[in-house]
Amino acid sequence: MHRAFYVEEILIDIFGHCDEVDTNVWPKGSKGLSALARTCKTFKEPALDILWSKLTNLSPLVRCLPEASFLTCTDRNYSLKRPLKQADWDIILGFTRRVRVCHLLDSCGLTADCVQELSNPPTSTASIFPKLFELAIWRPKEEIIPFLQHLTGPRLTVLKLEYPHALGDAIGTFGERCPNVATFGYACIPVKEEPDTISGLICQWSKLRFIRCKNALSLNAAARTHLSFDLFGPSSILTFQALVQCELHSRSLAAIRRFLDPCRLSMIEQLDVGVIVPPTGLELQSFLATLPDVCNHDSLIVISTWVSGFEFGLPYAAFAQHVPPYHINFHHLCPLTVFANVQTIDLSIPCGADLSERELLQLASSWPRLQVFIVGGNEGCTSSSTITLRGFVQLLERCRLLSRFSFTFDTRGYTEISQGHPWHGFGMPEDTEIRVRDSAIEEESVEALAIFFHVAPFPKFSLVFGSEYPNGERRLEPFTLYRDRWKRVHSLAQKLWEERDKLLHS
Repeated sequence: MHRAFYVEEILIDIFGHCDEVDTNVWPKGSKGLSALARTCKTFKEPALDILWSKLTNLSPLVRCLPEASFLTCTDRNYSLKRPLKQADWDIILGFTRRVRVCHLLDSCGLTADCVQELSNPPTSTASIFPKLFELAIWRPKEEIIPFLQHLTGPRLTVLKLEYPHALGDAIGTFGERCPNVATFGYACIPVKEEPDTISGLICQWSKLRFIRCKNALSLNAAARTHLSFDLFGPSSILTFQALVQCELHSRSLAAIRRFLDPCRLSMIEQLDVGVIVPPTGLELQSFLATLPDVCNHDSLIVISTWVSGFEFGLPYAAFAQHVPPYHINFHHLCPLTVFANVQTIDLSIPCGADLSERELLQLASSWPRLQVFIVGGNEGCTSSSTITLRGFVQLLERCRLLSRFSFTFDTRGYTEISQGHPWHGFGMPEDTEIRVRDSAIEEESVEALAIFFHVAPFPKFSLVFGSEYPNGERRLEPFTLYRDRWKRVHSLAQKLWEERDKLLHS
């Protein structure tokens, strides 16, 4: 065997790609890793470390025992035929010491009696999972409660709970058992008693840096004051000195604005906001105007806002009955120019955009590191915004890292093939996506546009355009025609790229 295979770091890197091979096996890579672990002593330890690094249920804890020790019930949960002996525990602990991540989805994979048996290891066992640092529990059942003491501990830094109603009072014990939680995620169907329970948990964690709470707006005043690390006593302003990433969900954007208004996120890098009801133009303007006071101007790099129903493709008419049509304009976005290092501005809400080319370029001058710019995500809306191809080149000169861009192009009169390099020798990153939306395009412009987009010195990108309204209606004839012409631009540009690559490699 080659001496390189005696270096454990090399083996771990190679074995980590097993999931790319065993695509039809769950967990991915388990078949290949099991075979590698049985191949030789050199492969055994690194293969087992990867194989057991993540658990999606608890059934492997009994399935690793001799087959005579367990059986499968009709509901596909495993049970034990006899009480566990010391030899059985030696086998189990030999594997569980490798577990780093545990995600329990619905059923834990064991019967209640089996869980109870596993909840009582030998007294000499300090911890069943000594390396576990991430725990996620989705819709748990009551039988898991006795085993929680072994899934929690001071090493746990990532905790995610979704719809954990069955845990009851056991939820409150996570604070004391897991004092070092830095990342916390929580989602549930609102229940009257739960906000104070979760607030009580948060008040016990002094190292929180990432929060994703779908009912975060229900946190009580004590929890928000604790998160703020206010060293100067009670204050109407809450300064969050540890939070780096925050995701908030609520029914309305106005509620989130009220929640953030007294907050100061001094280390925030990413702010994600999801709402159910589309915001009005005034609500959006008020929310965006609040951000410069709330967020650090230098650290914030991601601003993302979306509407939950819109994200799942509900008909535009469903939104129109709640919110009168409006367009995001320069005055909406102007407050965001203070964030000089922002990389993502994604306002995927069902509305249009009203930005002139001059206004867009003026905004872009404030965001030299901008990578994603999406304003108004519903293609059924009429957009008053257009950018010429010359303006697009000027935009790229200001934002050299731009890789996702959604805007309407003005291609009127672009029929002559440019001499030289219209992009002035620079390009965009790989896998760039340009959403041309419903940009009008004349038949005479197809060839010239294909050449314009193919001459850039990067390998590939995609032109994305509207095809259907969200409610499934057929587009009007002009839009169908524009869509077909943009498809031809894309196909011709692709052909030109391939011919260029052949010449470069010949």
